[in-house]
Parts: sequence; C-alpha cells; structure tokens
Amino acid sequence: VCKIIVNIENGMIKKYWGNYDEFMLQHEQNAKQYAESYERQQREIKKMEDYIARNKARAATAGMANSRKKMLDRIDVMQKPISFEKPTFSFPYTLLVTKHLLEVKNLQVGYDGKAILPPISFEMESTTKLWLRGTNGLGKTTILKTIMKRLPAIGGSFNFNINSKINYIEQDLAFPSREINAMSYMSMRHPKMSQKEARTQLAKVGIRSDMATKSLSTLSGGEQVRVKLCSLMQTPSNLLILDEPTNHLDTLSKEALAEALDAYDGAYILVSHEPKYAEALCNDIFDLEK
Repeated sequence: VCKIIVNIENGMIKKYWGNYDEFMLQHEQNAKQYAESYERQQREIKKMEDYIARNKARAATAGMANSRKKMLDRIDVMQKPISFEKPTFSFPYTLLVTKHLLEVKNLQVGYDGKAILPPISFEMESTTKLWLRGTNGLGKTTILKTIMKRLPAIGGSFNFNINSKINYIEQDLAFPSREINAMSYMSMRHPKMSQKEARTQLAKVGIRSDMATKSLSTLSGGEQVRVKLCSLMQTPSNLLILDEPTNHLDTLSKEALAEALDAYDGAYILVSHEPKYAEALCNDIFDLEK
C-alpha cells in the first residue's frame, strides 16, 4: 500500500518513490552502483597511499608525495557497503511414528480460576499445520501457555502423544536476563555447543559476530526473535508452537521463516495476524471469535 519508502543503509537515508516491488528494483540497482563506486574509490585510495609511501622519503619527490597526501585527506571516504543477507532457518525433525499428536478436550483457560473462553476442543495429527486465529485479547496466547503448562488449566484436558517433542517460541521474547548476549544465551540453552559452533549458528540467522557479543537489550526486536529461532533450530522436534513469530521480523527474515516452516516435516501451531502468511503455510484453522 505504500507509495514512498525511506531506506536507511550505509549511513545514509534515501527516499524511493513507488511501491515495495519498485523499491526493490531501484534499491538493487543503487546497491550495485554504490558497491562499484566504493571499490573504485578504494582502488584509488590504495594507489595514492602506495605512491605516498614510495615517494615521501625522497627529496626529489617529497613535494609530490605531500601534495597527494593533501588530496587523500580531502577525500570523502565512502562507508563499506553493509548488506543484510537473507537469514537461513531450518528446524530439524524427529520422527513421530503415529498420526495422533494432540487432543484438547473441553479445555478451559484463564486466570485466577476464571475462564476467559468457552470450553475448547480440537485434535492435531502429526502433519497438522494449525493457524490459531483471532483478534487481540481473545486468549490465543493463554491457550498456548496453558497447553505448555506455563498456566494451569481451569478445566478439561489436553494430551500430547508420549513421543511428542515440542519447541515453543513465546510472543514476549523473555530471556533469563536481557543483559546477557546472544553467545551467552546459546551457551546456557545448549551447554555442549562450542563457541565456534554458536557463532556459526547465529551467523546463519543474521546475527553477526559483533552483534553476538552485544547485550540482548541493545538488539532490535527482530534480532532478538532471530536469536530465539536460532536456539529452536538446535533441538529436533515434531511440533513447533509459534506465538506471533513474525511480529518483529523484516521482510527477508519472514520469507526465510516461511521457507523453513514449509520444509518442516512435523506439525505446528501458528499464531499470526498476517492472513496471507498464515494461509500459505497452514492446512487447518481454529477460529476464536467473540
């Protein structure tokens, strides 16, 4: 729906006219031109530096070397292009030999003993991709927290297959401490993982080495989500429970997550307010309505 896009990149703010597809075409051309200009300038700088180094000590050429040095000092040096590469997500699958995965029967969820929804019943098989749909405040997160035993059930029951292996990402991005960094978080969650492997895995999801050692509180919401997803990628599962995983993600990251979910052999429950995104991924819908 947008007709003007303002892009922040390489220390510059640039305005693009047109919709997102037109922006991508223009941006790709501009990025290529910027990279070529940067390389050209770097070659010129290197050439001048070599000339100065060779000639500054000789009396006959010291004047020319000094002149080149002044020219070099006046150059407005371009920043090295920083490109955000599309992250790679993948969720390892552990086989569930039976079709039955989850049965929810007359489940009542809520707080302080008071139900916020009528009794809920649904079933999931080993290949069900369920979209839990509804407007804000109806209780989607409460349902997930209840079946994950983060909240007590008020009534009814839910039963997972005994061989189910569940990976869960919460909406609120809770960490043990927001002052730890991504490397520390990976070490806490996966103590057998080496520092080198942790860096490699974080790099796959776009958390570069400089970001991996910064306090989580200084990372953006999207970067924090990618750290969480990186941790999920280290443990095989046959059921993913994803509460608004795309909330903070940029376009490329959302595309990468969709590709990973599409390739996942297990089941998942997805809470999402993006209809096109969820419809493309899910084969079943559970609607919550007032």
